[in-house]
Amino acid sequence: MRRMVLANDLAASVDSARRHPALEKPLLNWCEGDAIVQLLQMLAELLPDEPLAELSAELAGKLCARLGLPPGYDVNAALGAIADDMRRHGPATVP
Repeated sequence: MRRMVLANDLAASVDSARRHPALEKPLLNWCEGDAIVQLLQMLAELLPDEPLAELSAELAGKLCARLGLPPGYDVNAALGAIADDMRRHGPATVP
């Protein structure tokens, strides 16, 4: 019963928030936002057959998209490191 109340309250808040413009200045730093994304994803996984799961997954996806990559993340450097590792060790095998 408490989960349904939480789901209803969260759904009402999200529905109400859709009518407002997005914040220009983030209230969270990237690490805090990522922690919230992980909590929302975990909640969605723990309650797969409940409305709260769908809403949690939706919010996690939206927040993740707004967060983007971590500050200072260099895609080319990461890909270069993977390529270097593969040259040294060869491709990983999946059992």
